[in-house]
Amino acid sequence: MLIDRNPRLLAPWSTTPGVRSHQGRIEDMETWLPLIGHRPALIVLTFPVADTSAVVATRLRALDPELVIIARSPYAAHVDELHAAGAQYVICDENATAAALLPMLTDALGAKQRARA
Repeated sequence: MLIDRNPRLLAPWSTTPGVRSHQGRIEDMETWLPLIGHRPALIVLTFPVADTSAVVATRLRALDPELVIIARSPYAAHVDELHAAGAQYVICDENATAAALLPMLTDALGAKQRARA
């Protein structure tokens, strides 16, 4: 289930089989919970601003202390803040980009060196 306040972000998913959407705030769990009929196994927060994810994680944690929360952090500097707010797992854009970039750099530099030889 996708939950967002912006109907334009939800619109492309409206005809996707198996995907439900709800226009609203994710931290207002009582408004969308009846749509799925049970507590979710986990929630993934993909806000582009870590401060927003931290606020929402804190609210969700207060509603359900056992809920698994995965949050996105654009920068490594906010990872600890998200953990402190209640997210058990944090995906850091900055770290993930570096991890993906290093093998590409190694490959590109190796190809350049092989071309010179």
